[in-house]
Amino acid sequence: MLEALLVLTAPLLFLPTMTGYYAYSHGRSFWRWFLVGCGLPFFSLLVVAAVVHQDQRRQSRLPRPASKEDPQG
Repeated sequence: MLEALLVLTAPLLFLPTMTGYYAYSHGRSFWRWFLVGCGLPFFSLLVVAAVVHQDQRRQSRLPRPASKEDPQG
């Protein structure tokens, strides 16, 4: 009985775990995205990928701080 329960729940928790891991590896909350992944298993991967992509684009548009070897200084 326990083996059957594990066989049934392991695939159900795979996508939420992957969503949480992907979010966590990019500075987001694992548990929040894990719960989103439980509610919206396939859609949540697309959403977290879009959020990470948007953050990376926003980060690349920010001005970079001046280096210590500034020749004008």
